[in-house]
Amino acid sequence: EGHAEAGVGSVVEVPNGEMRVDRVNYWSESQHMKGMPGMKISDPLPKGYRRFWIDVTMHATSSPGIRYAPNTFTISADGLDPVVPHWSPDGLGTIVPGAQATATFLYQVPEKQGDVVLNVAGSSASVVIPGPGSSGEEHGH
Repeated sequence: EGHAEAGVGSVVEVPNGEMRVDRVNYWSESQHMKGMPGMKISDPLPKGYRRFWIDVTMHATSSPGIRYAPNTFTISADGLDPVVPHWSPDGLGTIVPGAQATATFLYQVPEKQGDVVLNVAGSSASVVIPGPGSSGEEHGH
């Protein structure tokens, strides 16, 4: 059975619930100078890399709920080893049935990397995350 590849905004099934990628924000140099929310240390972007944030909403539909951790959400692409979040919120845990939660994850990939796929551990869900400059990108200035 093939992987159903969804896009940003579509709902995919995950164990005991569903998930939607709400938004992709491409990291810009201006954000870069301020550092990341909640981080007290500067975190310079290595040369040749780019970063992007992904906002994910998860809704648990059945018992025992959705258990998740940062490494539940990995990015992959042809020729790219799976990438775990560069930054993610602390205290990830379980979403009880009937509840939903939104989390934001930051990823870092080679600058030349185009579209990537967000994979969810334990499920066949995969969501295509367009690279900057592809038709789906919103240009912010």
